Amino acid sequence: MFATDSLPLGEGRWTQAKLRAQGIKVHRVPDRSIDAALRNVDAVLVGADAVLPGQGIINKVGTLHLARLARRLGIPVFVMCGKEKRMRSLSGRLNFLLALKALDPEGNFEFCPITFL
Repeated sequence: MFATDSLPLGEGRWTQAKLRAQGIKVHRVPDRSIDAALRNVDAVLVGADAVLPGQGIINKVGTLHLARLARRLGIPVFVMCGKEKRMRSLSGRLNFLLALKALDPEGNFEFCPITFL
């Protein structure tokens, strides 16, 4: 199993520690090395900070790059998160993008369209 650092917030390092504590062998992959690591996997699993049904997900910066590259290599991408992350109140992509920019002025999150998942 490979796990990225998930910068800028670093959640990947926490995930790696949790997996190792459960006895799961996990290899750390710096975010900048994801292209090379993808050549050694059968599937990609990402989390989501929010799910927009029928549109895509909101997740940390880098998810879109990872999903695009995986698709180009023919590697399936799966999303795993709790049902509480499903967003129902945003209708339309413009409203979504405006809300995302207002909630995340530093640019730590991005939209990944369903076409890459």
